[in-house]
Amino acid sequence: MDEPLLRISGVHAGYGDVPVLWGIDLEVARGEIACLVGSNGAGKTTLMRTISGLLAATRGSVRFDGRELAGAPPEQTLASGIAQVPEGRRLFSAMSIRDNLLMGAYLRTDTGVAADLERMYALFPILGERRHQHAGTLSGGEQQMCAIARGLMSAPRMLLIDELSLGLAPAIVDQLCDTLRELNRAGLTLLVVEQDVAIALELAQRAFVMDTGRITRAGDAGTLANDPAIREAYLGAL
Repeated sequence: MDEPLLRISGVHAGYGDVPVLWGIDLEVARGEIACLVGSNGAGKTTLMRTISGLLAATRGSVRFDGRELAGAPPEQTLASGIAQVPEGRRLFSAMSIRDNLLMGAYLRTDTGVAADLERMYALFPILGERRHQHAGTLSGGEQQMCAIARGLMSAPRMLLIDELSLGLAPAIVDQLCDTLRELNRAGLTLLVVEQDVAIALELAQRAFVMDTGRITRAGDAGTLANDPAIREAYLGAL
């Protein structure tokens, strides 16, 4: 069996004296779309911050492509091939779309940045059309496109997306999901946090359910989507 690209083992983390994550075990295979679902306060964002190095685990292991990253600074995690699209986009609102995208490539020293910039404009044509426009003037959907494109500009092997659909119209969410599937077919591994469980289970191949800082269910996304307990708890149907 192939080694997973991301393997999290026994991870505990929190904020000061307040524990949030309790012994998280999670694996994401290479070339997979995995999703992390659960109610507000379940610890999903805390786990994403721990993976990306923005929050240090107090115990446990975070291994990416066989390399231990627990305790590594965010720039080392980014350089290893993990990029995060944060909840709320967190764009530089007074900077242009182009400059926001280039900020995503700030650690790169290769000669492919200009070509990748054009690739982002092809992937999200509205960004190309408005490349000199301030990011803060974009609609919510356009800002999410810009945030995803900025993450992709680091040339990651794995992209973490925290709350893909937050505040977006259904048509925009469908468009973004189609784009993520296209990126996945091209070889990108994705871990997506999504409060809308129906969207997440339709997008992903594997799903993890979080509750009060623990993984309570894990498995094939389609199987979980048809599980009566999951449907009752998260999809509003028996």
